Amino acid sequence: MNTEVYYFGYKHIVHGSNFGERLFKIMRPLNSMSDIERECCRFARILYVLGFINAEVHDAILRGIIYNNANSSIQLIKFTTKYTYLSPEKMTKGDWRDTAIAQLTAAGVERPEQSVAIATTIFDQILENMPQSEPAAMLKARLRAGNSWLSAEDISESPYNDGDVQLMLGTLAGTDIKLGYGGEGSLVTIAPSGSGKSQCHVIPNLLNYPGPVVVLDVKGECFEKTAGWRANNVGPVYRFAPFDPVSSAGFNPLTFVRSDPMYVWDDAVFLADMLVVTQSKKDPTWEETAKNLIATIIAWAAIYKDEPDMQNVLDVLANLEWQNFIDQSIEGEKSPQQLRRRANSFAETADRVPKQMQGVLQEANRHLSVWEFESVARVTDRSDWHPDSLRTAPYPSVYICVETGKTETYASLLRVMIGLQIRALTKTLPERGGMPILFMLDEMPQLGFMRPVLEALEIGRQYGIKAWMFAQNMGQIRTIYPDGDGMVGGCAVRIFMNPSLEDNTAQKVSERLGVQESVLDGKSYPLAEPTALAGPEYKNLQIVFATGALPAKVSKDFVHSDPNYADRIGLSTS
Repeated sequence: MNTEVYYFGYKHIVHGSNFGERLFKIMRPLNSMSDIERECCRFARILYVLGFINAEVHDAILRGIIYNNANSSIQLIKFTTKYTYLSPEKMTKGDWRDTAIAQLTAAGVERPEQSVAIATTIFDQILENMPQSEPAAMLKARLRAGNSWLSAEDISESPYNDGDVQLMLGTLAGTDIKLGYGGEGSLVTIAPSGSGKSQCHVIPNLLNYPGPVVVLDVKGECFEKTAGWRANNVGPVYRFAPFDPVSSAGFNPLTFVRSDPMYVWDDAVFLADMLVVTQSKKDPTWEETAKNLIATIIAWAAIYKDEPDMQNVLDVLANLEWQNFIDQSIEGEKSPQQLRRRANSFAETADRVPKQMQGVLQEANRHLSVWEFESVARVTDRSDWHPDSLRTAPYPSVYICVETGKTETYASLLRVMIGLQIRALTKTLPERGGMPILFMLDEMPQLGFMRPVLEALEIGRQYGIKAWMFAQNMGQIRTIYPDGDGMVGGCAVRIFMNPSLEDNTAQKVSERLGVQESVLDGKSYPLAEPTALAGPEYKNLQIVFATGALPAKVSKDFVHSDPNYADRIGLSTS
């Protein structure tokens, strides 16, 4: 219908006698109305049908807008009378049009702006007092143009729920539709402590994902609650727990340093880079020198020790094998040129400037202090699995566990565990169609800058690697990674839980969501205010951005509230 219609009737009374009844049809084309007038008419009808306004208010809104100060089409469609001289055939069009106008004027018909004011007052009351009601949702959707939330109808054209294997994100708010992501890209969740990262993302997906996983389990609860199901339904489970050497699986990083002169130096430099957590950005000289020394010792151990491990490196730094290290590196037939040159340089420094060399040794020992723990020595003297096994069914699950609050203490060890596995998996391209290897990296920024993580984000999809990173706020990532915003923006799916006002995360999310332009007053309004995002309204909601999709408002699905996981959680691994 391209025209809004209002019917107006009255009785023709003369000297107390009813001379007949007249019914007029008042019409106004929609294209002659402003946006706000059209929406007021639309919602007056909807709210009346739903019982939110009565007939009197409904008529007051429509009447003034459609009548439009007599700038509308008026037709006489019914006239009943027993007096023939008053019949339409005896009257001109002007007569009955003027009569209708006179009657409407006498009745105090509203001006268009008055009708709009009546409507907008009611709309504001509904939005303020009944924000979760059906009319409120309809009003928000219709009266504000611009950016909008993902709806159920949008999912088919989005990257969500596409693919055979999904990583579950939650339930699309206002629906019962589970939202999952099965694409090739990586994911990131930014959420403060206690907001539900583990309960809504990590644990449910470990109880659902049928492929290989590497999990940084910073509390140990992921292993406790999911390892049993994965052992029974997916494949072998390896728990690397340096604080529990009796039951921990073993992983020797020097196993992955090839003794071949063609590769040994490159492998040693990479391992040293993972071992050293960079802390000084202003003057990195000492750290870089210590890192070079560690790389040199690693290369020596890989070539000259039958079963090298990190204890060989520590023995050299403790001066127990210093001379042997220097002599074999410089004079040994197996030594590549890089090893000879570096060892000779350190030998000369030790002879000419012993205090400087002592400082380098102290710096190297400081970075490797966690490797001095007897418990760490016991779990790093062998390798019970190889990263290549992650590509073959039955798919392994690797849990890298640390005690609560000890992530930074074990950072050197954790960096090695994660970095070496990513590197091993990116050496050769796998066959297409294999199950992606999921890396779930909780508290990722606490590990410091890791180039392998960047590589997993940039080229991981080519090698069948899918990373899901977790951080408490954007500030953590920006501090560690020079292009932290670009790093997060490069993820296919970005999820925010309970963003804070204190670190401006809520403000940034609000800006990313964009604005809507109100049809009612022409002003722009954020799709979600920062204070709302940080407040109780969004306490149990997630804001999800995905490449090629509208932003989604997603309910948190806590694992203990989902009956689908009741018979999976907490099973024994035996």
